Amino acid sequence: MNVSQVTSVWTAGQISPFEFSPDAKDESRPIAFGETLLRLLGSLTEPIVSSAVHARCVEMTSRDEAFEMLDEFPPAAVNVWISVTAFLHFVCQSTANPEAKAKRIAGVFAPVLLQDTANAVSPVGRRNFLLYFIS
Repeated sequence: MNVSQVTSVWTAGQISPFEFSPDAKDESRPIAFGETLLRLLGSLTEPIVSSAVHARCVEMTSRDEAFEMLDEFPPAAVNVWISVTAFLHFVCQSTANPEAKAKRIAGVFAPVLLQDTANAVSPVGRRNFLLYFIS
């Protein structure tokens, strides 16, 4: 399974024929889906999370606070955020060490989900905010 296969199926509008089991030892499928998702999110002209709320996002100190912060997002952004983070959570939980996997995934996806072109917000803060949703 690779990114090209995932992209071609989705671009053609086909229903995904890919089966995935959290017990599977082969990580190529979740990696291919994750890379495809990363490319899609990176190609968006507007970030999922507006830079206007980044500073407040990184101030969250608990999972409850982070979820309350979603009230500040536009409704469409909330839907995307919940869907993407649910997928990432599923991928993290499908490994022997979910906490380590979540940290790695958050490090990869936080810069795309919380795009900060002005570098005004700490990369660690963005990663930690995402971790509240995927850990």
